[in-house]
Amino acid sequence: MATDDGAPQNHNDQLQGEWSLRMFGDVQLLDSAGRAVALPNRKVQGLLAVLALHRQYGIERDRAGEILWPGKPRANQRTNLRQVLMLLRKILGEGALDDSRSHCRLKASFRLSTDTQRADGAGFMPGHDGEWFEQIRTEVADTAPEAGVLSHLLETFRWYALHDPVGMFALLRSTPGLNRGIEFRDMLDLLKTAGVSPETAGWSAYWRGTAEDDLQLCAGLLRAALREAKRTQDLELASEACLELGKVYARTGEFVRAEKICKIGNAVAGEARSRSSRFNSARLNGIVLTHGGRNEEGLALLHRSEDLIQNPVDHALALGVRAFIEASVGQFEKARATLEFRTNEALKLGHTGADKVCAMTEAMLAAEGERRSAIPGLEQLSERCHAVGATQFGVYADELLAKLFLLEGDRGLADRRLKAAGQGRRASRMSVTPLEAQRVAALG
Repeated sequence: MATDDGAPQNHNDQLQGEWSLRMFGDVQLLDSAGRAVALPNRKVQGLLAVLALHRQYGIERDRAGEILWPGKPRANQRTNLRQVLMLLRKILGEGALDDSRSHCRLKASFRLSTDTQRADGAGFMPGHDGEWFEQIRTEVADTAPEAGVLSHLLETFRWYALHDPVGMFALLRSTPGLNRGIEFRDMLDLLKTAGVSPETAGWSAYWRGTAEDDLQLCAGLLRAALREAKRTQDLELASEACLELGKVYARTGEFVRAEKICKIGNAVAGEARSRSSRFNSARLNGIVLTHGGRNEEGLALLHRSEDLIQNPVDHALALGVRAFIEASVGQFEKARATLEFRTNEALKLGHTGADKVCAMTEAMLAAEGERRSAIPGLEQLSERCHAVGATQFGVYADELLAKLFLLEGDRGLADRRLKAAGQGRRASRMSVTPLEAQRVAALG
C-alpha cells in the first residue's frame, strides 16, 4: 500500500499477523489485514519471490544479484540489490528482513504464506525473465519450500515463549532430539523471548549452550547447566549437559577435560539408571574417542549405544552421525550402508541437524567416486550453514571444498575456501582434531 505521495507505507505494525504473496498469475501481496500492498516495480517483486522461495536459509546477496540483473557487472548488481532491499524493507517493515554483507533472508518472525502449492498451471511471476524464473516455471514442485513438522513445532514454542515460558521449557525437555533440529538462531530467539526464571535457569543455560556457535561461550553455558543440575539434583539435565559439554571439549581439542566429563556422565548414568542416560554416556565416550583418533573403539561404542534408543528421530540422527564419522575415517562402504538405514525419518521432519550431517556424508561418498560431483552439494551446504549461524558445519564443508579444489588443480578457489574455513575456526574457536584431519585426508 502506498502513501499519498506515492512512497511505500511502512507496515512494521503488521508483523505479528500473516502476510500473503501470490506469485502465479498476477503477482499480489496482501498484508496481515488482507489489504493489497503495492510493489513499486518488478525488481522488488522479483526479490520478494527469491526470498520467499529461499525462506529457510536465505540466499547469498551476489546470487540474488545475478538472478535479478543477469549479465550486469557485479558492482552494479550489488548497488541495485542494496537499493531494492531498502525499498522492500520500507514496504514490509524493519523487522521483516535479516541481511548481512553476504546474505539476505526473510526473518523467521515474518509470517508469509505463498501459493507455491496451489499454482494450478498459472504462469510464475509474469513479466520476469531469466534462468531462475524459467526454472521455477518448469519445476515448481522441486523448488517450492515444504513446511516440516519442526516448523510447526517452532511456532508452538514461540507461543509458549510469549505466554508460558515454564511450559516452553517443559516441552523442550520432552523432545530433546527433535528440538536439536531447530536452527541455532531460532533457538536463541526463543530463549531470549522466554527469559530466565529460577526454575528454568539450568535448562535455559543448556539450550543456549547447544545453540551457541562460539565453543568457549558454549562450554561456559553448559558448565553452568551442569552446576544447576547438581544443585537441583536433576539427573536428566546432568546427563544431557555432560553429553554436549564433552562434545565441545572434544571439538576444541581439550581431551583431558573431555575425559573428565565422560567420567561424570558415566557416574550420572549409573545413578539415573535410565536408557537415555546410558545412551548419552556411551555416545559421549564414543565421540570423544573418535575425535581423539581412536576410531575403532569409538565407532564400536557409538554402534552399541544405538540399541538403547527408542525414539526414531534420535535413532536416525545417531545413525547419521555415525555414518559421518565412518566416512571421515575412510570407511566409505560402512558409511554408505549406515546412511541408508532410517536416517530419512528425521529428514522427512525437516530436521536440520540430520539434514546437515547427512548432506556432508553424502558429499564425501560422492567424492570417493567422482570428486567434481561432490562440489555443488558442499558449496550449497556451506552457504546454508553460514546463513543460519551453523559455523562449525560450514567450516567442515569449506575444508573439504578446499581439498577437492586442490585435487582438481584450482589453487585459487582452494585458498579462498581455506581462508573461509580459517575464519570460521577462529570465530567458533575450534581446534583441528585427529578426526577432522582424517576427514580431509580421506578424500585424497
